[in-house]
Order: sequence, then C-alpha cells, then structure tokens
Amino acid sequence: MYKLLLILLLITVSCDKKFVAPEPDNLIEQSVMERILYDIKLLKASKSKSYKVLKDNNVQADLYIYEKYKVDSITLRQNIEYYATASFKKSKEIEQNIKAQFETNKVALEKSIADKVKADKTEDSIKKIEDTIKLPREKFRSEIYPSLIDENSFLVTSDYLKWLQVNSVFDNSKENTEKDPYYKTKLVSNKTKGQHRVDIHTLELNGEYEFSVYAKKAELNYIGLRIGLKGYSIIFNLDKGVVHGEHDDIVAKIKQQRLGWYKCSVKCKVDSVSVVRINIFKSNSYLDYSGNDVDGVYLGDINIQEVTRR
Repeated sequence: MYKLLLILLLITVSCDKKFVAPEPDNLIEQSVMERILYDIKLLKASKSKSYKVLKDNNVQADLYIYEKYKVDSITLRQNIEYYATASFKKSKEIEQNIKAQFETNKVALEKSIADKVKADKTEDSIKKIEDTIKLPREKFRSEIYPSLIDENSFLVTSDYLKWLQVNSVFDNSKENTEKDPYYKTKLVSNKTKGQHRVDIHTLELNGEYEFSVYAKKAELNYIGLRIGLKGYSIIFNLDKGVVHGEHDDIVAKIKQQRLGWYKCSVKCKVDSVSVVRINIFKSNSYLDYSGNDVDGVYLGDINIQEVTRR
C-alpha cells in the first residue's frame, strides 16, 4: 500500500504552477485515469477501515491496481504527474468526477441496504406464516442459490469479459430456469478441435484452497477442474457421479444434489498461482475434440475459498 500512498503524494506537484510534466509515451485516457484514481482512494479507505479483511484475502493494493488496469508503476506515476500539472481545469474536472462517482455509489449502496432490510422483513413474515400453518420450510433464501460467482469475493472476478474462454462460449438461453434453481449458465464447445474450457483469473493464491462447481450433464457428461496450470485436470463423470484421474496430492469429491446436479470439488495446496480452470470433455480422457456450438454442460454456483486449519 505504501506505493499507492507515494503515488497519491505525487498529486501535490500540481501545487507548483511552474512545473509541467511531459505527456507520457503511454498516455492513459482521462476516463480510465479517473477509474484508477477512484480505486486508489477506495483501497486507501479500505486499508484503514477493513485492514483484516484485505489481509485475510491476500489483497495487495498496489498489485491489484497494476493487474486490473494492465499498467506498470512507472507509467502510472508519469500519467498522474501529467494530469496533475498539465491543466488545472483538467485536474479539477477529474477531482470532481471522482467525487461524483463516490456520491453515486454511496446512494446505490444505501438503496441496496434498504432493499435487503425490506427483503429480510418479508422473508421473516413468510417464515412466521409457514410456522403457523405447520408446513415444511423450504430453503428458498437467495443466498442458497447465489449468482454464478460471489461478486463480493476478493479471490475471483465476476466480470465475464475478464474470463478467458478457450473454444467455448456461455449460453444463457435455457428456458424455464425458474424450475431449476441451480442453473446459471451453460458452457458450450465450439467447432474448433482442441480443448474447450474457461479460465477464471484470481488473485495470487498461496496455501490450501478448494475449488467447487455445481454441474449437470447436458449433451456432454464430463467436466474437469484444476487450480493453477500445472498437471492435469481432475475429471468428473456427471452421468455416474464418479471421479477420474485422481492424484495423491489432490482431494477430489463429487456429491449428488437434486434435479440431476452434482457438486464437484478439488482441494490442494498451491504456490503462487492465479487461475482456476473448468474443462468440458466428451469422455473421461484429456483428448482434444471438435464441438458443434451446441454440446456442453450446465453450470451452477462456482466457488473458491481458502482452507483454514485449526
């Protein structure tokens, strides 16, 4: 975090009206620069208010900024100096836009909290009615079936555009999804001969982690899971509920859920990895094959978490 604090201090050069920084060779667009400075200020505030949360989730603020915006420390410093000194009007405009963004997000957050409080009250009322007429309780709370991936997680991104899809696409055209609460999307293989997978980028993982996916057979019966890029994926049979290709240093489990779904998981120790992978296969082998833009596997909740030992 000290690097980000140093960068923020560079803004003070704008107080010296005689100094004008040269335009960088790699000039960052003003709109992007505003997002970078917004994130820096947000992380600085989080550092003081939620230090333990950031530490427990291995969030390194400076590296987060560099990786998110694909920029190095020198380029970022040069751009901050440039925007702070080249034009008082421009630097003032950036400052006002960042402030407006904070206000907008504050209003949105307050509305989200109010909506949740209202929803919780409604749920409590429903539960009281169920108790009164002595009907069995149904676990329908929204947290039971979260979005495809936890948007509040510090480990993985929920932005699909940042997921690396190799010879595959997400297909969300399945009808009557309300009848299948596990369903979130379908991973479909294309016509290219090769692997068909999605790589989900994470923060740097060091330690023991568990990567789990809810999956259901569609035209294809097999998925593979892997933490990191070394070795082979563990293959799960979504028709018979068995595991193929087990390794001594990886704990793999498949547990049957309802409606034909399985929870597949792998758990292992890793050192400095930053990706998890989901493959879809035609058999319990690692052979390349050509898809048809139709065949795939249904996916539900995806989760990755650090394993804590007591």
